[in-house]
Amino acid sequence: MLIIGSWNLDSLEINTDLLPEAMIKVIYSKMQETKQHTKYFFGKDGKYVNNSISKTVEGTWELSDSGDTLKLMLPDKTIFNKILQIDAHRFTIEPLGGTKNAENGRIFMIKPEE
Repeated sequence: MLIIGSWNLDSLEINTDLLPEAMIKVIYSKMQETKQHTKYFFGKDGKYVNNSISKTVEGTWELSDSGDTLKLMLPDKTIFNKILQIDAHRFTIEPLGGTKNAENGRIFMIKPEE
């Protein structure tokens, strides 16, 4: 299963339609600072870990039967994500419905160099 293992944040696509320009600049600046420190882990046993410069979030994950939706069960919420791309090097997801917000329109991840 391609999802299993560690992934690094490559970039974010942020829904900026409702945000003031000054906030957009701050968000993109912060993203560049934290990008190198943000890592995702999807364990074979369903464990999920998101490490960033400011915090670590742990939970569990599962794929839909069709394999096109990733469900993340976190301590304070559950997020459903559409899988837009996954291969041996790249993994892209987009939060669905009510779980989508300005902070994470799309998340682009890459496999770390070994």
